[in-house]
Amino acid sequence: MKYLLAILILACSFGASGQTPSKSASEVVTSSTQVANPLILIAKQPTAMGAFILQPDKIKSIDVVKGKKATTLYGDKAKAGAVIIELKDQVTLSRLPQVLAHFEVPAEQQELKVAIDGKIVQQPDMLLVEIASVKNLEVTTAENFFVEGGQEQVLNLVTK
Repeated sequence: MKYLLAILILACSFGASGQTPSKSASEVVTSSTQVANPLILIAKQPTAMGAFILQPDKIKSIDVVKGKKATTLYGDKAKAGAVIIELKDQVTLSRLPQVLAHFEVPAEQQELKVAIDGKIVQQPDMLLVEIASVKNLEVTTAENFFVEGGQEQVLNLVTK
């Protein structure tokens, strides 16, 4: 899992933006601290950084597509590039509703934020999970300085 994450972080580094010098002294120089994320497709399904669980040995290939080729193939959503992950045969991925059903999560807990190994998933609607890679799903607490008490309950997917 760490190997796959390292590859994807490296692939994202090409999307970083830098400062553009101003043309005159009276103009203000600005820079963006936001880094555009590439489009990530796993088995042709869109996902997001930190929103998938997949064992590296299930990967058939990883391709990184940049620039005009990325936007030609995938449109504006790939203007920061694309990471295309093809899987070996017989690998099944599930979205969040299927994961919740598989682990029989009670309805009152289904509204909790989702985490993978303790890290909050920023886009849970983009979650892709190979269920065989999950050891268990537990309700746990995570630090959140924006809520009273500084902690909140989350659904934590613990990977194998």
